[in-house]
Amino acid sequence: MADRRVVLSDTLCFLKCKFGRIPLKTIHSALSDFYLGEQLSAAKQQLLDDISEMNSSIKLPHMPRRRDGDNKAIKETDDIISLFTFIDENKLQDVLPRYVSDNPYVMPPISVYEGDLHGIVKMLSALGNKVEEYGTMIAMLSRGMQEVQSRIAPPWQPRAATRGIPHH
Repeated sequence: MADRRVVLSDTLCFLKCKFGRIPLKTIHSALSDFYLGEQLSAAKQQLLDDISEMNSSIKLPHMPRRRDGDNKAIKETDDIISLFTFIDENKLQDVLPRYVSDNPYVMPPISVYEGDLHGIVKMLSALGNKVEEYGTMIAMLSRGMQEVQSRIAPPWQPRAATRGIPHH
């Protein structure tokens, strides 16, 4: 195996180490939750540059260089995972540079997504859904009660005008 260039990229180091070992959905969540859109843009740019330096006759799928707007982190993560999937399908992993990190604390803690806390996160999500469902039911009941109250006549009140006045 030939010596490969070393590139400092926490994002790509994380992805290269986890790709194929854990579900892509987990990787996607970890990347898009942990990194900012700008960090993901820089990682995608690095990956595109590294792929373009490969001496490969395989045509790269069209990929925008930069994404902007809402959900930037999610869109950039989609692009990076698509590029890694393309590299994997074409068996080009060994042609990529060696991606490294100089600080493991700037990489997502994957145990949060697949380990002990995964069950807690799942329970909290289910609880959030139930609270939303109950809120909707309470709002419907409240509207129904207001409709019923508006249809009911006020209770009988004593006739103040006729008190003390003799009847003829």
